[in-house]
Amino acid sequence: MNANEKFLEGRLVFLRKPDVQADVLEGEWHSWFNDPRVTRYLIHGVFPVSRDDEAAVIRRDMSNPGNLILAVVDKESGSQIGVISLKNIDWINRCAEIGMVIGRKRPAGSALEAMALLAKHAFDRLNLERIYG
Repeated sequence: MNANEKFLEGRLVFLRKPDVQADVLEGEWHSWFNDPRVTRYLIHGVFPVSRDDEAAVIRRDMSNPGNLILAVVDKESGSQIGVISLKNIDWINRCAEIGMVIGRKRPAGSALEAMALLAKHAFDRLNLERIYG
């Protein structure tokens, strides 16, 4: 898979399918979930997570047809700065849970733009009526 293949694109970031090998096993993805500053307001960060642990979670979540997991990439540097997802997509009630984790190094406004890109996709393309976090 081309790690820079864009799925949704904004001015600051683009969203793409995660590459488990490059992003998780060789990247810094797992470290975000071990950083108390990143996980301060999240349910993550209670137990330590290794690269292998996180790779297993991402593989499982990506294989679930009720989830959409995307890497958040800084357009200027080309580096992955976070992950964003729609989980528990309920096609009958047309709703899903949206979540995002952004590492500490990011351009100002990138988190908001990533959220807006995925929300727009959820409403316009997936035909959802509600998203919640």
